[in-house]
Amino acid sequence: MSGGSTPRSEYLTDIAIEDKVINYLLSELLAAKENKDMPLVLQAVQREPIELVAVPGQLPQRENPDEYRPKPNETLRREGVMKTLYFKLQFTAKTDLLRRFINNIRGSGYPIVIRGVEVSPAKADALKPPADISIPADGGLPPGFGDASAALPPGFDAPVSPEGVAPAVPAAPAVPAQQAVVKDDASEFTISFEYLIPIKPAPVAADADKANN
Repeated sequence: MSGGSTPRSEYLTDIAIEDKVINYLLSELLAAKENKDMPLVLQAVQREPIELVAVPGQLPQRENPDEYRPKPNETLRREGVMKTLYFKLQFTAKTDLLRRFINNIRGSGYPIVIRGVEVSPAKADALKPPADISIPADGGLPPGFGDASAALPPGFDAPVSPEGVAPAVPAAPAVPAQQAVVKDDASEFTISFEYLIPIKPAPVAADADKANN
């Protein structure tokens, strides 16, 4: 996006496209999970704030964790040739999920280009389950929680009485020392995307005269 002469209708159109692209990226990220037990923690979704770029009279650009402005060497946009919309996704997952996600995007047929993939060790608490909710001394539910007899959400098993608990399964034998085991730990990934919008060249004078005749 460049120049202060961009019509506001074009900004609104690009914002609508951004919304669709973000929804598409997130749906493909979730679809890359093989099963519900595969770890995936979404940490950030960033977009370029196109509605504030080079607009006369606007407030100064502000820092916002949900926004990212690409540097000139990070983008494929070219004045009069290519307009782009820039995005970043940050999430914690295993490499298999990342591979499926990238392959799905590349094979989608949409004009989305992967501009970069950054990898770093997962933060220690990224996959840590939420802390247990303290239960009042009288045994009731904390304020704001519904009736204890209400149906449990899908995927949650009903409590089992102590006498109904199955006997413990013996632990699996230890892996022999000579057998190599590769552990696929989760990592933190940051992927940059660009949605490409080619700019149609303006008709030359001869073509414009033909169109008027």
